[in-house]
Amino acid sequence: MTAHPPIRLGVRIPPCGPVTEVAAAVRRAEEAGFDAVAMPDSPTLWRDTFAALCVAATATEQIALWTAVTSISTRNPISLASSARTVAELAPGRFRLGLGAADSAGFLTGQGRATTGQLRRGIRAIKSLVTGAPTRFGETTVTLQDGCGPIPVYLAAEGPKNTALAVEVADGLMTYLREVERQAAKVSELRAAGDRTDDFELIASGPVAITDDVARDTQYIKPLVVKAVQAHPGAQAWFAEAGFDIHPPAEEILLPDGTDQSHPRDVAEAVRVASQWVTDEAAVWYARQIGIFGTAEEVAERLRHLEQLGVREFHVSHGGSFDYPDALIEAVSTEVIPRLRAS
Repeated sequence: MTAHPPIRLGVRIPPCGPVTEVAAAVRRAEEAGFDAVAMPDSPTLWRDTFAALCVAATATEQIALWTAVTSISTRNPISLASSARTVAELAPGRFRLGLGAADSAGFLTGQGRATTGQLRRGIRAIKSLVTGAPTRFGETTVTLQDGCGPIPVYLAAEGPKNTALAVEVADGLMTYLREVERQAAKVSELRAAGDRTDDFELIASGPVAITDDVARDTQYIKPLVVKAVQAHPGAQAWFAEAGFDIHPPAEEILLPDGTDQSHPRDVAEAVRVASQWVTDEAAVWYARQIGIFGTAEEVAERLRHLEQLGVREFHVSHGGSFDYPDALIEAVSTEVIPRLRAS
């Protein structure tokens, strides 16, 4: 039987308050036994992610610090390399640069999503710049002074082009829980077909709740159902096959306070809007596809299964964008982590 390394656990912490508060939340996660913190990046929603990570780096000693994820749509590769180098200096060996095509950040700023070609050029440039190597941008050669050496770069991907790109140029792939089995198989296929033999990590994420009332604790998933149907051409048929007829407007929904459905400040308002198209039953069904909801043992068992599939690290999320996941940190650290370590 193939031995699998123990799965590492991270927790998503949005930089939703003063950076000293954010750093304190990261410190709580470290003290609770988490291996990593994943910090999202969307400039109109939160404080600057790299500034928050810098303060968090000085407040912690061991925990890995991720951008999960940032984007070349809202930050150009040169500034990303400089920011990444700065965090890496403060947290040697602990920083991970998670990049994506941009979702809410692209929508809320009007910058749109990065293409596969832009991501390829951006990742290659960043990996070169952080080492201090001269790097071409058009007719200009750019050299980042005082390079820090290589930084692990991970690409968030769902579609086949960006998945292939991750295997081509990144150090790992970040994916959602519902996509793990498909993505694990695709990564194995791509690596077998190519010439890459070095280490490559599969990182997954999803909402988690230790609960005995799944229907109550999945109401906040309703806006994510709307987002899924709007963003993915096949999602409407996927819900229909499960018995749910969901027809939200085609365009993304901007809430009155300037946030989007995926990251609402007023969760109750976002749920109210989404409830026009999404039933309680549909929310529960989708929650079970994208997250882990249940008893502590059920959560631990699902994580063990992910470990067997080759997932190296899983980032748990409480679904909030404007509060800290203190309750989730406490619940997972006291009820789930001991079960995983024992097994």
